[in-house]
Amino acid sequence: MKYLIKDVDKNEKEELERKGLYCYDLRESDMGDEIANIEKSVFVNKVSNMITNEKIEFGKSPNDFVNYFDFCMKNKQVDKIDDLLSIDKLDITKIISETKELLINNEEYGDMEICYILEDKNNIEESFIIAMDGDNIIQINAITKEISDVADWAYNIDEDIFQGLEENKKISYMSINMHYNIWETLKDMYPEDIEYKKGVQEYLKYCKENKITKGKIEKETKSNNVYNAMKHYKESRERER
Repeated sequence: MKYLIKDVDKNEKEELERKGLYCYDLRESDMGDEIANIEKSVFVNKVSNMITNEKIEFGKSPNDFVNYFDFCMKNKQVDKIDDLLSIDKLDITKIISETKELLINNEEYGDMEICYILEDKNNIEESFIIAMDGDNIIQINAITKEISDVADWAYNIDEDIFQGLEENKKISYMSINMHYNIWETLKDMYPEDIEYKKGVQEYLKYCKENKITKGKIEKETKSNNVYNAMKHYKESRERER
């Protein structure tokens, strides 16, 4: 997500929102020496505004807030409104089509399946595709299509997916077979042997939003008794406790 710190009045805010941007208030700390929180609306100790190109998720309470420092560590500050309006999201349909063609036309990678695409929210040029065929794994830059081999012994779902989701990545595409593999991994490893538990919650949130269910995985993979990983999903309000 990209953000800009800028004072705006009511009319400017309405104009920015018509352009598809989001405006929030910034609250100063009680000590008066730094910005403390991002909030939907601030009446006391308001110091400025934050404008973003994506919606910030708050809890259900009108008094909910997001810590300013934590947000800035995970997102990208820009210098002007035009930077927020620039199109910097992947065309997933095009990316998948081009990647399939790339794999088919390469004798070494022709049998590989596109497993998932992780889009970097701060730098689109760092977005990548993972394709697999058994123990053979490659990483493909989503923009340049540069291919890198990944050692199967060095790959693990916790660090290669959940860690990315916990930091600055988001899932833009994932095959149903990859979902099956992840759910079975969670069956064996969650929670004791998974380090990036917030990343797991981001993944399960993606599943919920995209209607990835136990039944859907069983039907499309022709599998029985798939582990129901969604039982580990916690709504945002509960995760904050």
